[in-house]
Order: sequence, then structure tokens, then C-alpha cells
Amino acid sequence: MEESLRWWWSYYLSKKDIEKMRKNMKKVPVIQKKSEIYHKNQDKEAESFIDNSLENEVLKQSDTTTNGNNNERLDEIWWWNKLANKFKNLIFKKSNGN
Repeated sequence: MEESLRWWWSYYLSKKDIEKMRKNMKKVPVIQKKSEIYHKNQDKEAESFIDNSLENEVLKQSDTTTNGNNNERLDEIWWWNKLANKFKNLIFKKSNGN
């Protein structure tokens, strides 16, 4: 007797199809783990890229600014830090599904 599965719309699965589905379902945890590792690495790369670009921007600004007005320079640095943190939070929320 052949194993088969029947749904309400009269679609039959043979034993071969069922075994194929079982093999594919066993692969799901492995694929999910690889996906999580990949996304963690992507998050780390994005954060390091943002941090590096922020540091480079701050260095450029500090080189070009004059010594006469330090408050403006500090305000710009604060603004860039705030912008980078908001961007990081946005990426983190998107990647975690929130």
C-alpha cells in the first residue's frame, strides 16, 4: 500500500513526494542558522562603516574649522553623532523585524 496524503481539493502526494518534503524540512534549521550568522555579519559591517565614516567626517571638519569658534564645531560633531546613531537604530530595527 502506497502512502499518500489527500487534501480537500483532491490533490494526492506520493510517498516519494512526502519523503522529499521531509528532507527539505530537515534543512530548515540549518538554513535559518546560516541566515542569522549572515545578518549578524552584515550588521557588524554596517555599524563599522557608519562609525568609520563618522570619524572621517569629524576629522575633516576639525581640519577645516578655525580655532575661533569651537562651539560650532562641537555642535556639528554632536549632530553627526546623533544622525549616525539614528541610522544605526533604523538598520538594527529593520534587521530584527521590529
